[in-house]
Amino acid sequence: MCSIRSCKKNGCLSCRTLNQAGFTLVEMIVVMAIFIVVIIIATDSFNTILSRSNLLSRSAESNIEGVVGLEMFRHDLNQAGFGLPWEFDAATPPQYNEAAVAPANNYNDAPTGVPRAFLAGNNLEGAGILEKTDYLVLKGSSLASDNASQRWSYVNYSSVGSSKPKIWSSANLSAGDRVIVLRRAFTSTGYVNRLVYDTSTFYTTYSQNGFATGTFTPAYPQESFYLYGISTGNPRMPFNRSDYFVKRPASIPNYCADNTGVLYKSNVLQNNGTLDEIPVLDCVADMQVVFGWDLDEDGTVEAYSDADGTTVNGGTSTVVKNTMKDSELIRNRLKLVKIYLLVQDGRKDPNFRNEKDILVGSTDEQSLTKKYDVAAINSNKWTNYRWKIYRIVVSPKNLTLK
Repeated sequence: MCSIRSCKKNGCLSCRTLNQAGFTLVEMIVVMAIFIVVIIIATDSFNTILSRSNLLSRSAESNIEGVVGLEMFRHDLNQAGFGLPWEFDAATPPQYNEAAVAPANNYNDAPTGVPRAFLAGNNLEGAGILEKTDYLVLKGSSLASDNASQRWSYVNYSSVGSSKPKIWSSANLSAGDRVIVLRRAFTSTGYVNRLVYDTSTFYTTYSQNGFATGTFTPAYPQESFYLYGISTGNPRMPFNRSDYFVKRPASIPNYCADNTGVLYKSNVLQNNGTLDEIPVLDCVADMQVVFGWDLDEDGTVEAYSDADGTTVNGGTSTVVKNTMKDSELIRNRLKLVKIYLLVQDGRKDPNFRNEKDILVGSTDEQSLTKKYDVAAINSNKWTNYRWKIYRIVVSPKNLTLK
């Protein structure tokens, strides 16, 4: 067995290893402490990245949901007025029913009124509506979801008395569909869309071979009768109707902030007048409606009003309210419809504080819409949420024949 001295002299391996020093306990503790600190920092950074990623993911989800829901809304705004009767026989106007539940029944034109394409309520309360939000009503033949409501045709005059509806290459009305018939003719004051009906009902049953009664067949060469599908069963009103509103249901997603609700498209059912509610967008805090009016009918919008005409910029409330009561004036004067939606953007973020006022609308429309100051934001418990304003602007295309 060699000694350390002989190892130095002879260089034997087993003895050289005796001269190599290892790590001390202090060194091990220091290294472990550094390692733990690095792990803690890395873990905290990972949690932060994961949290931010989750917020961004939820924000992206809400953006996608918003795009899909708002396109549905925009489509219906553009369809309002399509296939809508402009006038009835004043001597014997048709009798019909409309919405049977509140607050929808506050916007009925039934039982004999000519339907108005656009109506709205301002800052409603009660009846399940989210407090101080607007209510919008759209009327037109194509606003329902069944096949019949998406189809139309026309019948021209025939001197031999064999008038038949136009048959398209696809998407035709089906035998048995309930349709309304509008007489379109040119008069000294312009075109008219007058509802054609007999004494018993305002609708008839579609057939590719024509109609059993001459009431629904053009009698003069200058006439054309237009057929608009309403439903597959007997309708209660000569149009379809969709109401848009915000309410907070019992089953609202748990990530939605307090005092928010769901935007619904609600179809008035033709069989009983109740509402078929279709959720469009979650976590909606407010909806505001603004109308743009050409009150002197010169082709230029000079007045803007809130949903019910109580407040008007550029005109008088009395004129706007009288316009809103008349279907013909609405067709001639309503040029713009603006919808503003205040919507939650992502989930609650404890590291974020919303300390700026929120204006639901443009700066020059503050009197027509709504502004939430910091105190209101805190009162509604919205401080730790991000918000965005969705804006839809539509120039109605189906109100006139021009």
